[in-house]
Amino acid sequence: MRTNNKFGYGGVAFVIMLYLSIANAYSQTCTISGSGTISWNNSSPPSCIEGGVANDPGISIIEIPSSVNLDFNSNSDTWTGTSINVSGTLSITAPGQVTINSSIIVRSGGLLSIDSKLNLGPNTTGCGYSVVAESGSTLDIVSGSGASDRLSICGVVVAQGGGGCHPYPGGPLPYCEPTGGFPTPLGFDENGDNPTLLPVTLLFFGAVVGEKGIKLSWKTATELNNDFFTIERSKDGINFQSLGTIDGSGTTNNPQDYEFMDYQPYSGIS
Repeated sequence: MRTNNKFGYGGVAFVIMLYLSIANAYSQTCTISGSGTISWNNSSPPSCIEGGVANDPGISIIEIPSSVNLDFNSNSDTWTGTSINVSGTLSITAPGQVTINSSIIVRSGGLLSIDSKLNLGPNTTGCGYSVVAESGSTLDIVSGSGASDRLSICGVVVAQGGGGCHPYPGGPLPYCEPTGGFPTPLGFDENGDNPTLLPVTLLFFGAVVGEKGIKLSWKTATELNNDFFTIERSKDGINFQSLGTIDGSGTTNNPQDYEFMDYQPYSGIS
């Protein structure tokens, strides 16, 4: 998750980005190796940086790095696991449909492109799968010829590119993709829009100029598997410098307060 907040105080504006690292303990991960477009093929799956291939027994998490476009381009291709984490691109381009039995998390800067039909889980209610698109990521459901391309979860058509759909988020299901794409962060399950799927609920974020530097403070209402926050700053909103990290609170439904000091802030606007 990435939360963007802009504040002005004493003539100085701040754009603060908080990155959430999800702890995936006790899970075997496959980070797809290579670069460019890599086709998923059940009989010859892509290789993992950790060794082996992506559908080896025990693999429960697939990481798609920023350099990779993992393309499910065959109706027969499928995968079963816990989560596909997308920092690069996950493309669904099969001429019919693709079934993936896992949840999908689209990281900041990542893209989930559905130019076909993507089914998460079987046609059974309560399958428990979801799509989470973090702030700064993109979920694109392309409007194809004839029947629209779509995302189905547990047999329910949740969203599609156009035709026979309804405004997001008012509904009812399925949602039409808004002009310019779905706003992120968002969480979808079989019931549609579900903000509780997002790993952190942020109550506020503040920045105050003091004699010793900039005091940053924020408060969360809930956290899910929150390992840590990374605090970054930028002069242009494009190139960012890491200032440090603050430990998260794991999983909690109790409000949590956080503070961080930038003792050597940029002068002017950042």
